[in-house]
Amino acid sequence: MLKTPSELIKAQIANHIKNGVDISNLLKDLDISNLDLSNSIIRTINRCHESMKNVNFSRATIGYEGANNFLIGCNLSGSNFKFCRVIGKLSIKRAIARNCNFADAYMPEIEYQHADFTGSTLCGIVWVMGSLKGHGAKIPKSQIEKWGVIQV
Repeated sequence: MLKTPSELIKAQIANHIKNGVDISNLLKDLDISNLDLSNSIIRTINRCHESMKNVNFSRATIGYEGANNFLIGCNLSGSNFKFCRVIGKLSIKRAIARNCNFADAYMPEIEYQHADFTGSTLCGIVWVMGSLKGHGAKIPKSQIEKWGVIQV
């Protein structure tokens, strides 16, 4: 069972973010729903089927060269990934990513098979579309029309 972050842990996270220190170890076994992790460095994050709603990952750096991170089956609804940068691989297969903000996120090695992006903003995102990396994903038709992409 995940622990609710105490005020002390939240202060440690904020201090690490302020000083540009990786917060991966602080997040282990922690319920990160509703946390502000903006501008953070998260080298390692591996979770399955957890609720991670409303997390602010804006301007965060996730991963490192050669990394294989995953958030498989997680509920990311309402989270903010604006200007988030993913280095290495990140798998969000079968994730619920409804009403998220992925505007201007850099995620070239993301795998998002069967993920649900209903209601999400994807303008300016850098990712591979139209490949096996996103097979079965639910992407808002309005976003696809904005890109001028033709669905086949």
